[in-house]
Amino acid sequence: MKIILGSSSIGRQAILKTAGYDFEIIKPKIDEQAIRYNDPRELVVKLAHAKADAILEKLGENIDPDTIIITSDQVVVCNGEVLEKPKDGQEARYFISLYHQYPSKVVNGMVLTNSNNKRVEGIDISITLLKEPLPAELIDQIIAKGLIFNCAGGIQFEDPVIKPFIKYTNATEDKLRDLPLELFERLMKELN
Repeated sequence: MKIILGSSSIGRQAILKTAGYDFEIIKPKIDEQAIRYNDPRELVVKLAHAKADAILEKLGENIDPDTIIITSDQVVVCNGEVLEKPKDGQEARYFISLYHQYPSKVVNGMVLTNSNNKRVEGIDISITLLKEPLPAELIDQIIAKGLIFNCAGGIQFEDPVIKPFIKYTNATEDKLRDLPLELFERLMKELN
């Protein structure tokens, strides 16, 4: 079986490698901002489907018959707001300011597609709450690194500098990095 990860995310790649999977990477080219839904669960699944469509279109007739494509998306919901990747430092600061006041829900949507375009989809939701505001200097440091501009909600809860501020989470690192392994393995069984 050939696995294609429809993502250039280093986090997703690391999770699959650590779990022992061999895979190829194809980055789907879609306009994520063109796909809008009010329900965050519907949004992440529709984005994952759009990514699968883009990869299938790119591969065309050249797809191996025993191929499975993994596509996913993630948003953070906090205080009723859907938080995607922050556009700038100001928006990142706003997102981060919410996390000690309100629980944040990390919503992952995943779609597995085989070479016959059979698809299975699933959703994973985890909750994280910070016990206190992050210090301004730490927020400056996080923003200066720039990594959060590629992260839903503008924060990496799995970052070692953030972990001491977490009051509660039911999330594992694979869930926070947008590739929940338990969900992936369940969907693999459903697809086969």
